[in-house]
Order: sequence, then C-alpha cells, then structure tokens
Amino acid sequence: LMENTYLSKESPAGYMVAMQNFLIGAKNTKRYSEVQEYLMKLESFGQKQPGLEAPIFGIGTDIRLTIFIDTHNYSGGLQHSASIIKQLIKHEAKLSISHYSLFYFNLSYIALAAGNYKAALSTLNTLLNDSRIRESKPDIFTAGLLLELVSLYESGKLNLLEARLLSAQRSMENLGV
Repeated sequence: LMENTYLSKESPAGYMVAMQNFLIGAKNTKRYSEVQEYLMKLESFGQKQPGLEAPIFGIGTDIRLTIFIDTHNYSGGLQHSASIIKQLIKHEAKLSISHYSLFYFNLSYIALAAGNYKAALSTLNTLLNDSRIRESKPDIFTAGLLLELVSLYESGKLNLLEARLLSAQRSMENLGV
C-alpha cells in the first residue's frame, strides 16, 4: 500500500480506509512506532485531499487519544488537548456526533487521569451541555455525568458535587438509566 500509489490516486477514500485499518491493526498489537509512521503518511496524504481533511482528522484523533489512554500517557494527551479541541471546533460540522462526543469524553478522561480537574470539567462542560449528545449518545452522556462527579470529588469541589449529584440522578432517570 505504501509503495503503490495507484489506490491513493484512483480511490482516495479507499486509501484512507485502508490506512485506517493499518492504524487500528498496529494500535491493537501495540506497534506504536508503526502507528506514528502511518499517522504521518495519512496526514501527509490528507494535505493533498482537502475533501478528506475532517475524516482524516477523526481517524488520527481517535487513534491518538486511544493510545494516550491505553499507555497511561495522560500528560502527553493533555499536552495535545488544546490543539485537538481547536481542530474539533473547526471540523465539528463534518464529524459524526459519535466521534465528536467520544473525543470530548476521552479528552475529559485524559485530563482527569492527569490530575488537571479544571481541564476535565471544561471539556465535560462542552460534552454535557450539547443537547445532540444527550439525545443521540445517551451512553457517552451518562458516562460524562459520572466522570463529572469524579472530577468534582477529586478537585475538592464538594459543594458543587452534591448539587451535580442530584442533577445527574435526574438526568439519568430521564434517560431511563
């Protein structure tokens, strides 16, 4: 695939999907140096394919965030979060709600695990205040509510924790959880 440029020229979307499969395989088998190589190639390819910029961002971000979590490199993930959020805002209209909500959840998880409760609560605020997520991704929304409670507890904001606990309970009851 890397040597044969035919697919990338004849079917850019097909090439993107093939690269995504390589990335997933390398990530799942913990071949992280290969993941970095494939990500660089995919992103280089994406610069020549403006119509695929958002999906390539989605693929790369999904892989990167998952690796930060899988390897417990939370501080590394936190270092990249500002640029990821900037790109999330840029590509929001072209990303599926599933990707959008999962990226914000994973960013929140990384920030919480890194001990940056302010960043965790900020990204959770975006996640929990988006009605599209509440309606179409109740599983991620509910997990976000629970992560918010943990973040409030860990940050020592016990006065807010009690109020948010009641609010989370009502939200979960309304969702049938």
